[in-house]
Amino acid sequence: MGSPSLFQMPSPEVKMVRRKAPKASILLAALAVFSAVLPGSIAGQDLWLDSGVSFPTGRFGGYAGSGWLLMVGGSLPLEGRPRLGVAAEVFRGGHGLDLPGDKATLLGGLVGLEYQPETRLSGTVVVLAEFGFLKRKEESRHSSLFNSDDSGLAFTAGARYCVPLMAVQGCVAGRLLGGLVGGADGNPTVLSLTAGVRVPLDLILKPGEGRSSPIGPPPP
Repeated sequence: MGSPSLFQMPSPEVKMVRRKAPKASILLAALAVFSAVLPGSIAGQDLWLDSGVSFPTGRFGGYAGSGWLLMVGGSLPLEGRPRLGVAAEVFRGGHGLDLPGDKATLLGGLVGLEYQPETRLSGTVVVLAEFGFLKRKEESRHSSLFNSDDSGLAFTAGARYCVPLMAVQGCVAGRLLGGLVGGADGNPTVLSLTAGVRVPLDLILKPGEGRSSPIGPPPP
């Protein structure tokens, strides 16, 4: 569906509607991301970088192949609730489409909550749920009529497992990421499997002073 056949050429009117993006909503979501990641105190805050593979599902999976996903974010614990925190991240991903050379790009920002449940595992389990914005851009090398640019609400839910790795943590994560963008191609959703690192913010900003809040599971 992402790259219509020659017998299903989309009309210029449809393409014009799909190119309209809610720029005000995108700007507000971006401001929320930065305000959450950069509060006044850096104690207990972490930054993370994840990358890996993503698999399109639903209608998006009918014309897009497996691709890649890169996510950069941060989190901070809520006062008095050491197992609950606020998280914010930005992401970018890419998928090839059914016609050779065509591609789809997903990018956006998310803000939400993360929770560290008690487990018997040696590492840290983090469960997260976030909302934000997503932009899907599809480009074709065959005809500009196949190009599209849609934006709308984004959502994600998943889990991350981290183990100590010297002064940082090594993590693996799985999640469902989707967007409510509408358009002729429907809403994009992907399942992703990523790996990366989680780094204390004060380790970056104050490397000589040590971490003010130890990385890993919070106290009971």
